[in-house]
Amino acid sequence: VRALEGRGLHAGAGVSVAGYGDEAATEGSYRQLTSVRVNLRRIGEMARDCLLGKHPDKQGQAILVETELVIRESTGPAQVV
Repeated sequence: VRALEGRGLHAGAGVSVAGYGDEAATEGSYRQLTSVRVNLRRIGEMARDCLLGKHPDKQGQAILVETELVIRESTGPAQVV
């Protein structure tokens, strides 16, 4: 975001920027960063359960964890060129 601003561009106005993991939006680097929020605790719990054999029916399969798209000021509508 800072690199964009250094070139006269602004996140959310002509350029959309998004991050993964809502922590980046709260660390003060850019408070209005659109991000994908993930539940790290749930990922850890599921990994633990798999390692302990609590989900033998899921062995070798992908396990999906819910995420949430948190839209903030760093994204905007696409521009037609």
